[in-house]
Amino acid sequence: MDANETYSVYWHSYNLLHFDLLKSFGLTDEAYGFSSAAHPYMHTHQGNMPRLFGALIYFLGATSIEAQVLITTFFIGTLSLIFSYLSLRRIANPLFSFIFSALLFTDYLQIGQWQVVTYRVWYGFLFFGILACITNLDSKYPIKWLAGSYGLFFLMFYNELVFAVMIATFAILFTAYWHRLNISLILKIWLAQALGAFSALALLFSQLILKFGLSVVKQDFSTTFNMRNFGNKEDWANSSMTFFSTNKIVYWTNHTDSSPLRNLFSFIHAQTMYVFQIYTPWLTLIVITILSGYLFSLICNSDKFSKFNLKIKYLFTPAVSFSKILLFLFTLVTIVFSLTYIKLFSSFELIDAVFSSLIGLIFMGIIYANLTNVDYLKIKSKSEYSKWNSFKPILLILTTSFLIFIIFYGPSQFVSTFQLLVFISTCLIILLLNLNKIKWLGNIKLSYLINFILLFIVIFLIFFTQRIFGLKILANYINQLKSGVYYIVFLSIFLAALIFLITELYKDKIINKLGLIKLSLTLRKTLGNHLFTQTTYLSFIILILLFHWRLYDQDYSTVWMRPFNFFGGELLARLLSIFSIVFGCLFISMSPYQFLSKKIITHLTNVFILFFIGEIAFFIVFLLSPGYVISGYLQRTAPFSVFFTSIPLTIAIYLLFAVGLNLKTKVFYDFEFYEISKQKKYVGFTGIRNQYVATLFLSSGISLALILYWAALQFSYATALPPNYFPFLKQLQKPPFLGKSAIVMTYAAPVAAMTGSWAYFDPSSHSHKTTKTENGYETERDMKNFLWLADGNINLDYKYPDYFICMWPQSLRNIVADRMKGFEPFDNVCPRMPIVIEAQNKSSAMKHELIDFDLSPRGSWAIVKLDHELPPLVKDIKAKVIRKNDGFYILPEYIYIQQQGTAEQDSLVEIISLNNLESNSRDQNAKVIAKGYGKKLIKIPSSFKGIIALRITPISIKKEGESTTSSKLYISE
Repeated sequence: MDANETYSVYWHSYNLLHFDLLKSFGLTDEAYGFSSAAHPYMHTHQGNMPRLFGALIYFLGATSIEAQVLITTFFIGTLSLIFSYLSLRRIANPLFSFIFSALLFTDYLQIGQWQVVTYRVWYGFLFFGILACITNLDSKYPIKWLAGSYGLFFLMFYNELVFAVMIATFAILFTAYWHRLNISLILKIWLAQALGAFSALALLFSQLILKFGLSVVKQDFSTTFNMRNFGNKEDWANSSMTFFSTNKIVYWTNHTDSSPLRNLFSFIHAQTMYVFQIYTPWLTLIVITILSGYLFSLICNSDKFSKFNLKIKYLFTPAVSFSKILLFLFTLVTIVFSLTYIKLFSSFELIDAVFSSLIGLIFMGIIYANLTNVDYLKIKSKSEYSKWNSFKPILLILTTSFLIFIIFYGPSQFVSTFQLLVFISTCLIILLLNLNKIKWLGNIKLSYLINFILLFIVIFLIFFTQRIFGLKILANYINQLKSGVYYIVFLSIFLAALIFLITELYKDKIINKLGLIKLSLTLRKTLGNHLFTQTTYLSFIILILLFHWRLYDQDYSTVWMRPFNFFGGELLARLLSIFSIVFGCLFISMSPYQFLSKKIITHLTNVFILFFIGEIAFFIVFLLSPGYVISGYLQRTAPFSVFFTSIPLTIAIYLLFAVGLNLKTKVFYDFEFYEISKQKKYVGFTGIRNQYVATLFLSSGISLALILYWAALQFSYATALPPNYFPFLKQLQKPPFLGKSAIVMTYAAPVAAMTGSWAYFDPSSHSHKTTKTENGYETERDMKNFLWLADGNINLDYKYPDYFICMWPQSLRNIVADRMKGFEPFDNVCPRMPIVIEAQNKSSAMKHELIDFDLSPRGSWAIVKLDHELPPLVKDIKAKVIRKNDGFYILPEYIYIQQQGTAEQDSLVEIISLNNLESNSRDQNAKVIAKGYGKKLIKIPSSFKGIIALRITPISIKKEGESTTSSKLYISE
């Protein structure tokens, strides 16, 4: 669990109560130390409001982390849940509010884990509190809701400003919608909100100016904004870090150029990658299927669409109706086929031509239905004829334009001018033929034959010479065919087109002989009269099936499949996908008012608008600072847009519940009454009941499956990413760690709070690389950018922390790595750190000691006791040769160095023979012919003649250093 911010609130509260306010002026003091000289080190970019509540309960006795979490979660977390239920109950109804709150607060990654983080728990409280104030302002006591709006906006703008801007934008827009009939009330609440925001910002900037002065404040905010959005230049980074360290201002080096991210595609991709990917693509697909079915149903049953439907009533003649049913059934069968043989959660195994063929068939049917000869229209008056003639060209132009868009549009698609001209010419000829502008083609059979040929040419262009949305064409895969499935697809296209043709040419004979009228009417009773809309809906679902996997990172597919890790699980997922599509079609086949009351539809309209307003507010903030939104919120799964993005899932489950509850009465009571009274006189009774029964069972089954999947998914997340991820932290409250200092390779607040001593983040600490130079040893350290202690430049103790502590936070990558499906570098991180390896193997000159580490495959933490005693070294080695009666003696001369002043303790001096060695004098394999200690005479064996050198190993009273070899000497008689 990412609980760093709980510890930061603890430190902010502690510092606020224990150190001089005249130095910090009440701003956030980020220093993790207990001496007054270490304070303050300021966090300037927000008011950090949660520390005020933390300081209050600390003052009242909650002096431990556990007490802070318990009290904050109990009060603020509970109020967040209450405000969530109350506000959504006003916008919709109690059932919807219950489902929304249950889903949101059981979302382990995006909300659940953050309810026990004393900083992030305030986000839900602020959002739902503001929403409750907006929706209850027209109640009996509006003054208290205005006061609440002022107070909540004050708290929000005295906290994280990016979140505040998003919620403020949402609040302004939703206030305008919710109270759209009462302008004066809108102005009142806007005024209260503006005053709250202004008061908070005025307080924050007053504190900043008193502390730093106006010029520093301006440079602080401008530098931060530029570096967060355009800061990919090294000189900018160096100058900015100098500015922040000089003024003792906290700053994370999150430098990026966000310009390429400021577009709609990046916004959508950010949500699918970091939000809907957590819900899993499968669950998102089910939600899209259900919601699009509901929206298509609303559209096709609206008054405007009904008027349009009257103009194309001719499409429901038996012949064309049969053709449309064929098209619908073929589409449905193809979806079932697709979901059976494709990877539902990742890219498709089948060649994209299958889906290209399906799309082509659908649009061929749409165009052909619109090209039905006007003579078949049963028009009773000339006025109706003229109206249809004036409308038909528009419909045809729109249809053909849409088809052109589908065929030729693509992200990296080069469209051949010749192919474009051929296609446009084909569409224009079809248009002219259908409008009867070419009189010499008056023969109906010839007209239909030419229509068929030209449409076949269009399909040929789609499947064999073109791409659809950048997908590869069938021709590129001819050599890869392993079965006849693609020939079957092409043959089905040809046969479908042929059926359209034969049905129209010989409709009376064919239909009468085969009894197709009866079949058509029977299917229509079950499927309803909106086959055109159903086919369009299915086309949309096919496009989603084609491309939705591209919006997600496929490396995480093993995470999405965890709830289906049982025998038949993947098959069940595919069946549920099919059932949700059938549910959408059944919803379209009848009016939504037969499934839902007008009040419920109004409620759903409100929450849809709530969702879209939230997305608009999110988009605005994303454009302002996309890099910060992604790195600071989305990548960490911190609560941000989840308050909006959880709404579609809620609507989908609520729709299933509401439809099931409504149809339960119709199926088990109303129809029983009709059967008893034998009132089966209305047309389509059997078909309608079939729809009701099918929809009831589908809604019940899918809703139960979604609830079980959601529970399994959250359980999967909670077990794979447990909340007690760093249990070793409790060890730091006891000896030998209690009161000891540390450097950490991540956020240092938890370690400092547990040890009761100072700590800081050092990004280079994982290597702790020590390099030997001529003048001594140098240890690589970063004591400039993240040494957030006010006396960091003068307190030498910060150079010598007692421990190095590695903490590697968990993420979804670890779940993938656990199953060896990728991201292996994100597991077993701490044991692979160079400093940990050296401490374990004792292979370095610095004798670090590995105290403890995570033995699990995650390897998420390690504790190393640091050795700061630098090894001694020698330089300027000289050997003075002294000849005596009994032979030659060597008197070693050298300069002993130990940078910390540790005294020498008889360094080892070895005389080595370099005879018969091809290597240089530094060869460690040379034979030792004599040795001594310190600067004392050493006798050379009398029998030795040849080349020698001195090899000195410096030894201090604490540590032994690296050997150094002198230049060569020649010993002769």
